[in-house]
Amino acid sequence: MAPYHHIKTFEDPTSLLNAIYFVIIIVFATVIILLLSKYNMKRVIYALLIFSIFLTLYIAIDAFLLGFIAKSTVSIFLHAISIMIAIFLTVILFKFKRWYIIDFVGIILAVTIGTLFGISLIPIVSIVLLLLLAIYDYISVYKTKHMITLADDLIDYNLPLLLVIPKDKNFSMADYKLKENRNKNAKKDRKALIIGLGDLIIPTILIVSSNVYVGLLPSIGAIIGGVIGLFFLLRDINNSKPKAGLPFLNGGVILGFLITLFLISIIQ
Repeated sequence: MAPYHHIKTFEDPTSLLNAIYFVIIIVFATVIILLLSKYNMKRVIYALLIFSIFLTLYIAIDAFLLGFIAKSTVSIFLHAISIMIAIFLTVILFKFKRWYIIDFVGIILAVTIGTLFGISLIPIVSIVLLLLLAIYDYISVYKTKHMITLADDLIDYNLPLLLVIPKDKNFSMADYKLKENRNKNAKKDRKALIIGLGDLIIPTILIVSSNVYVGLLPSIGAIIGGVIGLFFLLRDINNSKPKAGLPFLNGGVILGFLITLFLISIIQ
């Protein structure tokens, strides 16, 4: 985690206001994308998303390389390499719209963003953030349903904003429509399972935060809790209705973290 410390997203990791700011940013970004989509400004959305993906890839690769070689004499050279690799991955993503390329880049994005915010927030602030976003996810999927609309719009861009788990090795993103897949009731007719990238990013924040500010064991406990939450999320996988993932996943990592802390306090 050390290479990321110089690019923290918040100066004061203890401020609860950080969680509020985070939620406001997410809501604002969602509204902007929905408005642009409503007025058919897809090229603007695509350009913004591509730039954001490139920038995140650059941050991830740059921090990774500098973690091995931190000498100032070669740092400029490493920055240049990071830019070239980020451009290469972005071009590959643009030209070859394969589900495995989308998932590969998506995982890099999720780990990077989750790490950046994880090192920038202490666990208690991370927990508040996860609770707020779990509530927001529930409302946006089951009440306002605008998150479903957003997912329908984003899948058409074939970008790593949604992770794709296909049922068939010959699965093609070009022929895939999220709305059509969701309307298929029979298990055999559904082509793929779609998971929002946020369902990976948000739980990762607490996992990283607990490792940085508390220790490895609570972080492992959070991971185990997240896996259990994922199990409950996917147990009714044949149901074609959209599900809010964060209540399950965030709840899992929070409980895993707190239970592990409790057990450690008893043992010590």
